[in-house]
Amino acid sequence: MANKPISSTQQTVLQRGKACLGCRRRKMRCDGARPSCTQCIRGNRAGDCEYTDRQGPTHTQVLEENVALLQARIRELEAPDFSNRPILLHDPYKTYRQAGSSTTLGASSRSMPSRPGQMSWWEFEEPPTQISDMLVAAFLPHASSLGFVLSATRFRAGLSLPALHPGRPHPALLHVVYLWSLRLTNSPDLMQHENLYLQRAILALQDALSSGGGNLDGPAIAQRRIHAMQAEILLAQYFFSLGRLLEGRYHANAAVTLSVSCGLHRISRSPGPALSRISFGSSANLGIGLFELAAPRDALELGERVRVFWMIYITDRCWSVALGAPCVLADDGVLGTQINTPWPREVDEYERINDIPSAVETGSRTVHNFLSGQSVQHQEGGGNSYLALRAKASALYERAARLAAMWYSGKYVSTETVKTYSLFACTDLQALARTTTNFARSLTPLAQLATQVVDFSADPDADSRQTLLVVHGLAHAAMIPILAVRGASEPSGDMSVINARLTHASEIARVLDMLSGDMSSADTGTSAGMLDPILSIIGLSAAQVFLEEYNRMRQSPQAPTSTSRMEALRAHIERIKIALGRGTGPIFAQQVTKIDEMFSSE
Repeated sequence: MANKPISSTQQTVLQRGKACLGCRRRKMRCDGARPSCTQCIRGNRAGDCEYTDRQGPTHTQVLEENVALLQARIRELEAPDFSNRPILLHDPYKTYRQAGSSTTLGASSRSMPSRPGQMSWWEFEEPPTQISDMLVAAFLPHASSLGFVLSATRFRAGLSLPALHPGRPHPALLHVVYLWSLRLTNSPDLMQHENLYLQRAILALQDALSSGGGNLDGPAIAQRRIHAMQAEILLAQYFFSLGRLLEGRYHANAAVTLSVSCGLHRISRSPGPALSRISFGSSANLGIGLFELAAPRDALELGERVRVFWMIYITDRCWSVALGAPCVLADDGVLGTQINTPWPREVDEYERINDIPSAVETGSRTVHNFLSGQSVQHQEGGGNSYLALRAKASALYERAARLAAMWYSGKYVSTETVKTYSLFACTDLQALARTTTNFARSLTPLAQLATQVVDFSADPDADSRQTLLVVHGLAHAAMIPILAVRGASEPSGDMSVINARLTHASEIARVLDMLSGDMSSADTGTSAGMLDPILSIIGLSAAQVFLEEYNRMRQSPQAPTSTSRMEALRAHIERIKIALGRGTGPIFAQQVTKIDEMFSSE
């Protein structure tokens, strides 16, 4: 039999002791390739491939050296007389600290390790302090637009605690914050690490739902679960902004499930100041509670639970409309999910409250009462906080879409039951129109908001202003299906209804103009700002109103004013497209494409 030629790799035989440590442990043939051998690369262990042939210190040796230096320093501090000779410590983060003091976050991330074997900052389980601080600083100015509703002060304070301290933010939440920060920087050098932090966040969420192996007390376990809910909401918003709606819906549903299991929809207080009269949300007696949270340690901790619940409610309501799907968080006493939790206050209000009972208002059926028109505007409590206004607008937005769908189903289906529901829907829509109008009138006028100059780096209320603009957008978006039903119920060509719909669509376009202008003019050093992804859906609905009227006029007999009116309608559509085009995230580009497709298909 002819001899087969021997490849060059087979001819290479390493000298004894030259194989990497990983191949030695696994008793595998090593080719000695640097910096990582072929076996380690194939086994996805390139970062663990180390040699001991003295060609530069290994990663393990660098860590052992650092440990030895730190231990020597500890001995010196514990026994000052041990040695008078100073011990010089190696600062493994010196490169990043120097870079961070003179450059932006993006430039800092490009700094390479100054010593062989030193890891890059993203390879650590948590980034070095300097990098972490810069990532958090990039995130917090836009936190409320992204769905972060916890106390920023307490969150920052927790970052200074040791890694395993129960009061430190859970890694799941930290990884999602870092994930969002990388996207907000708009720096390719940083955005390339998004997938790494996304994977870390999803894996860490599994641990966040555990009880810590019995090593944590009740309040610490409760904090883990609240942080898990907050992380789920941030992940949902992240996927929505990318246009990955099903993945976003998955994480939003996970947040709903966990919140109901923890009973966050049932936080309430009976009349009287006693702490025993407060329900912290246990659902165990209803047979639906998997997790019972311990009582909060202070008013701020209770406030964070309230705020997280309402952010979950907002996400569920808004994106159920966007996806044309039913809400997961049903406000239903029969199902045990009746919402009694009071409207949320601002974080600084909870921080000023000294006793827990004062942080919870009395009452029940919070959303039901609002939609019934019983409490459009609260004079006390949290009914007028930015988050509460956002929750109310989301309730109106979803309710209008659901009732309109019920009415249309009765119009085209002959079943008597469906027709009965349709009749009820029409009556309810009339009442909802009054509630929505009164709510919109109670808001700060758009003309007043338009005079405010936005500076994310200097104005702590800049993000709140944008939240208020989103509230305006949702209120006007709620009126569009209400008026559509009214127009379909009345004689064709009723211009009062048509013009009313166009007015609300124009107001949405105005909101988008203001918000996209904030984004294009913002100068935050590391970020160009972030639009709430639900605005892309609202913008599409406004464009559809203009397009419907444009097509109606094109098919009707031409009047002297038709040409100018049609040109104005096209200008409004282009205006919306330009505003959406400035949005951050693929979801905005997707809606612009849909508008183009609708316009070209007509």
